[in-house]
Order: sequence, then C-alpha cells, then structure tokens
Amino acid sequence: MEPKVKQQAGDLFILAKKANLLSSEEFSEVFPKSTLSKISGNIIEDEKVFLQNSRTVKNPEKIWMEGIQFRITADVSQIFIDYLQEKGRAFTLDYDSPVEDVVFNFKSTSSDLDISDTGEEKIDGDSYQGMKIGEDVFKYKMTNQYIPGDVLFDIGRKLFPLSRALLCTNFGDQDQYLIVDLELAPEFTDFGFLSL
Repeated sequence: MEPKVKQQAGDLFILAKKANLLSSEEFSEVFPKSTLSKISGNIIEDEKVFLQNSRTVKNPEKIWMEGIQFRITADVSQIFIDYLQEKGRAFTLDYDSPVEDVVFNFKSTSSDLDISDTGEEKIDGDSYQGMKIGEDVFKYKMTNQYIPGDVLFDIGRKLFPLSRALLCTNFGDQDQYLIVDLELAPEFTDFGFLSL
C-alpha cells in the first residue's frame, strides 16, 4: 500500500476522533484495507501511464508528485464523508433542493439549532419557502436558483455563535456537508473540506 494513502487516512481518522465525529469505530471500519489498497494500486498504475506519456515534459516526476497529494486527499476524504453519511453524521443536498429538504437533512445530522421548515407562502404574488431558526424567520423566493446555498449560509451564520462550523465537500457527484467545532474547521480544510 502507498504509505501516503495510509498516512492521510490515519491523520483524518485522528482528526475525526478529536472532532467527535467518530466514537468507538476502528480505523479499519472507516478505512478498509482493501479500499486503501485499491487507491494505492490505481495511483501506481496511473503513475506508470503518466510517466510513459510525459516523455517531452520537463521533470514529469516532480509534476506527478505535486498533483498526487491532492488526489490522495480527495480519495481518502471521499471515503470518510461517505462513511459519515452512511452513519447519519453528514448529509447530501442536490443543487435544487427546496428549503424543506435542506432543513430536514440538517436536522437529521445535527441538533445544534432549533430549526424548522415554515412551508410555502405567497407574498405580493411571489412564492416563497421559509425556515425558522429560534425566533428568526427566513424567506427564500422560489425563483431563486441558489436556495440551498442561501439556506446553508443562514444556517452557518447561526452555527457560528455556537462555535460550530458547517463544512462542505464536493469530491463526488453531489455536495456533502458535516458540522464540526469551529476551532477544528481549519484542520478539516487541509483535507479538502470547505468552510461555509
């Protein structure tokens, strides 16, 4: 197995334990050896192809090494976020999710906020979807293409005073989200997670 793959997975596993995203799970449960070996095998094969096709490139080994860390980070982080989602500690949203779905998915992952969907209503002939966090009500015009992003932004603003952060990944086909302590958010960005 490629040592960098195992090291990256180990570092992320330790950070996840520190963030209380994992409790009694063993490393091999989150990062099965066969999965990490597959990542390593793919990297080795791709490196051979890359070097064979880069004969005219100056310093192809250096170029390969500069790009490989990003790939390892993305592959390992995708395994991790998929595991968390399977366990109900992370969630996925489609780009066109209604407010109701965003609120439902957030609530299924976190109890940090007193949050609810307020349904749809017409205001001056326009349709809006709403959300309530504590006493604050938020309205989103249904013609807005970025409703999920706006809703998540407002959720993130309410998490901030609680010293919590909403993180996003887009390694796969859909954006995936998790909530961590604000002080640990910068450490997660080293693994490709974006803070909202």
